Amino acid sequence: MGTATELPCSGLVTELVAGMNYGIITSRDGVEVYFHRNSVRDDAFDRLATGNRVMFVAAPGLLGAQAITVQLL
Repeated sequence: MGTATELPCSGLVTELVAGMNYGIITSRDGVEVYFHRNSVRDDAFDRLATGNRVMFVAAPGLLGAQAITVQLL
């Protein structure tokens, strides 16, 4: 993932660390993507749970792919 993807990708929330305000999405192709509370649309971070399906747009981050927007489906 060299640049932000043009179209949203879908995946599942596979890790959620609410106390640290971040989580991990595993995309349909198996790539793990970090996300922060601030990237979740509609203030939905507190409604997320592991196993939730989401749409996201990813960009390169310091430690790998990072979701810049996340929307709960």
